[in-house]
Amino acid sequence: MAEIIQLFRQQIDRQWADERRAVDIALRAHDEALRVAALTSEKAITAALAAQKEAVGIAQAFADQRAASMNEWRKSLDDVLTKAMPRQEAEAAIQRATERIQELVLNQQHMVSRQELDMARTRDAERITEQSARITELTTRLTKVESLAAGADKNRAAIFAALGIATSLIVAVIVVLNFITRA
Repeated sequence: MAEIIQLFRQQIDRQWADERRAVDIALRAHDEALRVAALTSEKAITAALAAQKEAVGIAQAFADQRAASMNEWRKSLDDVLTKAMPRQEAEAAIQRATERIQELVLNQQHMVSRQELDMARTRDAERITEQSARITELTTRLTKVESLAAGADKNRAAIFAALGIATSLIVAVIVVLNFITRA
């Protein structure tokens, strides 16, 4: 039985040694895991801080941009308020414009309509056409009269020339007959 107890003890010692080795391995693995986790956490924290800094920078830029646009809006509003016409002045200007428009409408009623103007233009164009035709007719008559007068002048000149020649011939015949009868 002492042998069995010894065998049993050896077996327990082996189990304890195996368990101790397993626990040591587990502890080393656990320590390594903690070390890796700590490094990973440190990197994660560093990355998170960098991302947070970047987010803060972007938020600051956005806030600056928003403030600038609000300032621009305020300036625009101030410009509108300083350059805009006061209500009473605007109402007075509108009243003057309304009165002027009513005046123009009343004056327009006394004006000649477009249709009347077109009819007057048509009548004027017809009169001008008639007068142009009459002028053309008178010009034609005048040209004929001048042509006839020029022709009559030429005929008269021809008649005078013929009479001159005839007279010269008669005088020449009388002179020749006088010469012959005296001779």
